[in-house]
Amino acid sequence: MAVATIALVVVTYWYVKVTQIMANATSAMTAETRRQYAENNRPRIRLAFQYPQEILVTLVVENVGTEEALDLRLETEPALRGFNERESVTDHPLFAEGAKSFPPSFRVEYVIGIYPEFVGEHAPPTTYQVRASYVSKDGRHFKDEILLDLRFVSGSRATRQDPQESMAESLKKLANRLEAAKPLGSNGILIATPRDVEATEASWRRKRRNREQQRRRSAADDPPTGEDGTTDSDPSSAAG
Repeated sequence: MAVATIALVVVTYWYVKVTQIMANATSAMTAETRRQYAENNRPRIRLAFQYPQEILVTLVVENVGTEEALDLRLETEPALRGFNERESVTDHPLFAEGAKSFPPSFRVEYVIGIYPEFVGEHAPPTTYQVRASYVSKDGRHFKDEILLDLRFVSGSRATRQDPQESMAESLKKLANRLEAAKPLGSNGILIATPRDVEATEASWRRKRRNREQQRRRSAADDPPTGEDGTTDSDPSSAAG
């Protein structure tokens, strides 16, 4: 009887232990699921330098998250200059006053200079510490500190060229892209639209059909000749 009681106690102990382990594992899994859900459903501010076509250097501020960012505040050290040297990007409302709401997928770009200026001998600062603080809809506070660095472009293909040559090459690329554009008076250009492309393709098809019809008519007017020099439509050849 005593042995059976001891065995029952041991089994009960291990049952309780296993149940507790399973409960802890379930609790940890639930907490991790909630954490991942919260991480995936939050505002997320992205800041980056871009230099499209190696012409202009721009600062991009974008909400790549799934929720709006509330009370967004941005700070830079040193202050970011603007395209006009007499002004600073940090004087713009988004930096100076912040934003009450910055929606998801919303994007703002600031032009801070010309690309060759940042790779020349007298380049402005190329390293900036940017701090972004904002709040999610459920009250979570986020503070992101990002180092934006343009020094890595030094030594690239573009920087081994003279800045004027780099600018000329970039403008040449742009001109080549606009080469297919059709003129619209003297005030600008009109880029070909999908309707223009369809009209051009229809014109090509009509020309191809016309050439095929002309070839067939030419073949009908000039029937093939046999080895003796007579044609299939020559009565004498049929009589012989």
